[in-house]
Amino acid sequence: MTFLKISVTITCSLLCLLLAKGAYANRIDSLQTDADVIKFLKSVNKDFNSSNFELRSTETLRKDLDCNGMAEKWQIRNWEKVDFNNDQLTDLVIMPFWYDYGVYVIMDRGNNKFETLTLTYNINEKCELVKPFAINEGKGLIYFLQQSRKSRTDTLVYRHGNFVEYNAEPAKYQIDSISFRTGYCFGSCPVFKISTDSKGNAVYEAGAYNPKMGTFTTTLHPEVVNELIDLVNYVEPLQLKDDYKVSWTDDQTAWLRIRFADGSVKEIKDYGLKGTFGLRHIYSKFSELRSTQSWK
Repeated sequence: MTFLKISVTITCSLLCLLLAKGAYANRIDSLQTDADVIKFLKSVNKDFNSSNFELRSTETLRKDLDCNGMAEKWQIRNWEKVDFNNDQLTDLVIMPFWYDYGVYVIMDRGNNKFETLTLTYNINEKCELVKPFAINEGKGLIYFLQQSRKSRTDTLVYRHGNFVEYNAEPAKYQIDSISFRTGYCFGSCPVFKISTDSKGNAVYEAGAYNPKMGTFTTTLHPEVVNELIDLVNYVEPLQLKDDYKVSWTDDQTAWLRIRFADGSVKEIKDYGLKGTFGLRHIYSKFSELRSTQSWK
């Protein structure tokens, strides 16, 4: 094969790769109307095909979720395009009506794969808003929730796969071990306990409503352990309450126990598993370990 033919072949291959990458990256970039967004959402998440799911207009949303003027003040929109994790792939934050208004983020994972993150605290709350904003050369979300005459505003950033409360100066605790366990609920909530030390030596005690039951062990990859430790430090556990509780009943209780290198312990009890965004993220990390690790 001549040099010219080789050059042309390489150039064509690179062009095809760039075009393919661009096609994937542009699925969210190309969204222009509410109808475009609805069609896209239903194609990436089968749950959004529910007859009760709709994307109401920005004007309607602001009227329905006035929230004492906050919706207008923040110029809330029913959907916005943002790159939350600086990976050059555009993500989508949406506030659809699904039995009631909720808050979701569609993350572009590349290769035409998308993940739905649920930020909604309680679908029955009538005032829950988010607004993208720039922070530290990146993008975050301002989150507003009003419950029973009380309101709170959080600054959220994307970290290790989900959104957590922004912390300008994360802690640097030396952590000996972390354990997470769940109790029963009125339903089929998985009951389990997973513990790991700082070296990744992990134990999984699987109770009811898990793929398998029994006690299993494995060694977690250093990256997995480092992410857990980083998240724990980022949420500043010693600054968090010992007890969290949602306002409804028949839900599940979880316990997060952190043992520090100096022997001290912090334990958080969380009825409903919604104490903070950071805690919710840590809980989901432990829950994922049940199916992502080779337990023996």
